[in-house]
Amino acid sequence: MKMKQSRKITAFINLGLLLIVLFFVNVLVNSSLGGLRRYTFFDLTEDKRFSLTPGTELILEKMTERIENSNAGVDGDFEQGGIFVQVLLEGDFPANFKRLQEATRELLDEFRVQTGVIEYAFMDVNDGTPEEVTERVESLGNLGVTPTMFRLKEVSGTAERVVFPWAIVRYGGVSIPVNLLEEQGQQGADAVLNKSINLLEFKFAQAIRKLYDNRRQVVAFTSGHGELTELETKDLRRTIRPNYDHGTISLAESTYIPQEIDVVVVAKPQRPFSEREKFQLDQYVMNGGKVIWLIDKVGVSLDSLGMTGPTFVPREVQTGLDDLFFKYGVRFEPGLIRDLQSSQFPLVVGQSGGQPQMELFNWPYHVLAVSASEHPTVKSLDQVDFQFPSKIDTTIQTKTNLKKTVLFSSSVNSNEQFIPIRLSFDAVHSVADPNLFRGGPYPLAVLVEGVFPSLYENRITAEMENGLASIGQEFKTRSDDNGKMLFVSDGDLAANVISDMENERVYPLGYNRYDKRQYANKDFLVNAIEYMMDDYGLIESRGKELKLRLLNVQKARDEKTFWQSINLLLPLAFICVVGLAFFFWRKVNFSK
Repeated sequence: MKMKQSRKITAFINLGLLLIVLFFVNVLVNSSLGGLRRYTFFDLTEDKRFSLTPGTELILEKMTERIENSNAGVDGDFEQGGIFVQVLLEGDFPANFKRLQEATRELLDEFRVQTGVIEYAFMDVNDGTPEEVTERVESLGNLGVTPTMFRLKEVSGTAERVVFPWAIVRYGGVSIPVNLLEEQGQQGADAVLNKSINLLEFKFAQAIRKLYDNRRQVVAFTSGHGELTELETKDLRRTIRPNYDHGTISLAESTYIPQEIDVVVVAKPQRPFSEREKFQLDQYVMNGGKVIWLIDKVGVSLDSLGMTGPTFVPREVQTGLDDLFFKYGVRFEPGLIRDLQSSQFPLVVGQSGGQPQMELFNWPYHVLAVSASEHPTVKSLDQVDFQFPSKIDTTIQTKTNLKKTVLFSSSVNSNEQFIPIRLSFDAVHSVADPNLFRGGPYPLAVLVEGVFPSLYENRITAEMENGLASIGQEFKTRSDDNGKMLFVSDGDLAANVISDMENERVYPLGYNRYDKRQYANKDFLVNAIEYMMDDYGLIESRGKELKLRLLNVQKARDEKTFWQSINLLLPLAFICVVGLAFFFWRKVNFSK
């Protein structure tokens, strides 16, 4: 009996000592981390869905340093000046929104692993009295937060519910709304949800970057040379408006391009640029500006074919930019690419009851391109619809080292036709002969990065020097190391189809009203704009793809009984084995 009591006392003493040690270890760890509640884990998933991209980690690190420095003298209350994320996904809604809710929670937990300056909470917008809900919805509307309607099945039938798939990121008195749900367009609900989950990291990281930079970046579209109008680029402008300021700049009416403009878009110019305007663009690039060139080398469209009779002879578009492009390492060839991989449009094939009968045909001059590049601007993108594209020659040698990345090319089943050529709708029948399409692939969109040489080195005039002197700038013959330009051989890539001219209604950018398909033109351009402005590498998180492991329904049905038995009996067997092992261990131990 005395031995048993001694063992019990010793066990209690050991337990007490263990608890004391754990307590002091916990205090020591918390004090060394500045009181932050942090934890870690190991990501063993194949697609690294629980790991942040380096760009996201970088912006979180920079934001943490700023908050630590700003809170250094605030009574040690570190979290007082942290980032607070209010997620509006709470309440009764379908399972797909539950998936989005859980994915958002997991991502924010990953952010908290990386930094201790982020806290979050989920809120139900529809919780409370009608007056409170109305006031809350109005307040959210002032931030640009709009609801989504859906139908919920209930016992008594179906009922409409309003859900706000948004999050509000707050820091330092600034609130940035984050739309968690992508536009559906022509995609199914599951595809939209998967895309939304894939983009969560990018959207939250981008919101934190805005809080860090504290400046809205600017996109400017050039005008004065027959470029696409504001209505023709309405959908693109509408898409980038929540994240960037945008406007139009006339080079003829300006003396220089302000460096506050982060990206200049030259979309389908039809008339020549003057030397003064080219000099503005050149020096804008030399001073770190980014340019997206959307160029039609050959002037042709479906409308021009329909208005000129059975045939049409396209002309070369003279923009006066060829020497500028050559200096930057590319050349747009004066021809057209046609491809077996192409989008469709309707032609009249007969009459029935006095009405024309239409049939869809593949139009080989509207090339459907899928990128083979792993570059983050095009990774995982769907097909992009290029209309009457030309080949971009990337073999031009430059004085400086430039990195050229082909983002989109035609397929191997394509060929090039140099002008002058006669075009007619009979070209739809040429796709029946694959032997005519044996020259591809041809580059259609090329990203050029590095140090760009100036076109005006050793040829600057006194007028140009005086113009620079008047604005306090010096002439530069080289750009910075991180120069970026995108060259695309289709000016209409940024053009949305206008459905109602009077009311300025447009189809979504990339939507083909003939075959009723939504192509990835808008996604490509938005990615390109974001990449141009991205100094942290956040665009990599936009190309992050989470693979769905869908259940094999047939296999699950065939092996249902087997797996039910495993799930029922295996835990019981494990408990029995552990119990027996413990029983024999006690028997052997106490028998001694």
